[in-house]
Amino acid sequence: MKGAMAKSLKLLVLGAIMIGLLVMLYYNVSNKKKSTSEEDSTTKATVVQELLMRDLEKSYPPTPKEVVKLYSDITQCYYNQTYSDEELEELAKMSMKLMDPELRLNNPEEAYLESLKTEIADKRSQDCKIYSYNTSSSTDVEYYTKDGREMASLYCTYTIRLGTSMGNTTEQFLLRKDEEGHWKILGWLVENEN
Repeated sequence: MKGAMAKSLKLLVLGAIMIGLLVMLYYNVSNKKKSTSEEDSTTKATVVQELLMRDLEKSYPPTPKEVVKLYSDITQCYYNQTYSDEELEELAKMSMKLMDPELRLNNPEEAYLESLKTEIADKRSQDCKIYSYNTSSSTDVEYYTKDGREMASLYCTYTIRLGTSMGNTTEQFLLRKDEEGHWKILGWLVENEN
């Protein structure tokens, strides 16, 4: 009788352990499903919002190529994305942070924003989108000194869709290093348009 009771007690303990494991397994699986569905229901940041989350004060692009890439990402958003007026203003301010003070002096913030709005409206009316862009490779960036200031020159080719037509525009960017060691866009020239 003692053997039968001991066997029953062992089976009871083993059964309790199995039930406990099943409850823990169910809890883990149901929590994973909840977190996955919570992630799905959470609104993902738009391309514009992701760009605006960048803090240029803490994480300024370290090279001329990275500055031009960020500027091109912003430009691509102007023509390709949907955004609010406030987001457009924030994008314009971010773009201006990439510009040399001399260039900003020639394009005061208010005038720059108005000009930008007009240009965006014009391009959108033509169904113009920047499909992609490619910057010069890091080895093709030309570095030199002018008037005691470090300068850099590089190219960026934009693939643009205008209606149903595709074409390329190549721009040469000129950058100058500021007192804080940041590369700033001094200007650009359109080299060719196809």
